Amino acid sequence: MTFHRYIHGFYFLFILAVFSTPRPAASATRHVPSEFPTIQGAVDYSTPGDTVLITCDIYEESEIILNPGIIIRGDGAAEDCVIIDAQQSGRSFYCNDLIQTVRIENLTIRAGSANTGGAIYCNNSSLHITDCTFEQNTAVNGGAIWCNDSSPVISDCTFEQNTASGLGGGLYFQQDSAPVFADCLFYENTAGSGGGIFFNTTLEAEIVDCTFSKNNSVNWGGGIATGNVAPVVTNCTFYRNSGTEGSGIMVLSSGHLRLNNSIIGYGTGAGKAVECRGSAIATLTCCDVYGNSGGDYAGCIGNQNGLDGNISASPVFCDMANNDLTLRIDSKCAPYSLPNSQCALIGAWPVRCNIPNPVHISTWGSIKALYK
Repeated sequence: MTFHRYIHGFYFLFILAVFSTPRPAASATRHVPSEFPTIQGAVDYSTPGDTVLITCDIYEESEIILNPGIIIRGDGAAEDCVIIDAQQSGRSFYCNDLIQTVRIENLTIRAGSANTGGAIYCNNSSLHITDCTFEQNTAVNGGAIWCNDSSPVISDCTFEQNTASGLGGGLYFQQDSAPVFADCLFYENTAGSGGGIFFNTTLEAEIVDCTFSKNNSVNWGGGIATGNVAPVVTNCTFYRNSGTEGSGIMVLSSGHLRLNNSIIGYGTGAGKAVECRGSAIATLTCCDVYGNSGGDYAGCIGNQNGLDGNISASPVFCDMANNDLTLRIDSKCAPYSLPNSQCALIGAWPVRCNIPNPVHISTWGSIKALYK
């Protein structure tokens, strides 16, 4: 009897312990502006797992301090449905020591201004940014985004007409940062160096399926400038970027650029398509470098034309005049085309038109929408 009482007592205590253990609170959705008039107000009430859902409108807010582990999401089908306009009164978002990943989705973030990161300041933080447009933001370094010791994942985003007087018209990275980019567009961004992106990191970045078009740097790297550890760039298209050195990409210090299945075409200005300084090197595989005013296969990539699937031929874009960088069916950048039959698709965009191509007007938005 004593034994059975002991067992029954044990199970009673066990069940009591299970049901009295605190359980994590369910994730909540904070609605702006129906529940909270401001985005900051909704963020202040949010804890990890919560979503701040923003109704379509223009929000004139700046210096929004984010909490760890939350989701900031625009509630609309189009990227320009929810617009955060900082009106040059500061940056839009401040992210500091956010170890639990913060997600920023489906927003247009514009007209931010700061010394570091016109739209987003990111220090020692984990960010996933998806389906966002960053436009007309300004900073000394990192026109749109500045990151230190941070490795954001950035996908399906557009960086347009952002400006840095120093480094990184679109984005700037330093220290232990290893960002990943996929399916992004960098268009008409401007900087002292690194018109699209400037990397000054000790870790390796990855850039896949991205387009760099008409970005400009006064000094180094119209599309990208990088020092130390350089990025791995795969299936990207660089078109009409401009730089005094490296109209497409500039590799500094001890960087090692690996450029795979990519197009660097029609660069303007004095810079060669790819340039290196110091002990930096660049290795190209299955690339097309063509029509760059400062030189195609020259300088540190001078001996790579004809090797490892590299060519110098017109990419035969469907409609360059209207920003359509998809490929015509007879392009040598089409998958497994002669003379580089060992190479899959070269560039960010697939074959899309036949011969001849009918004249039509395209926009970046309409082209990107075809592949979402």
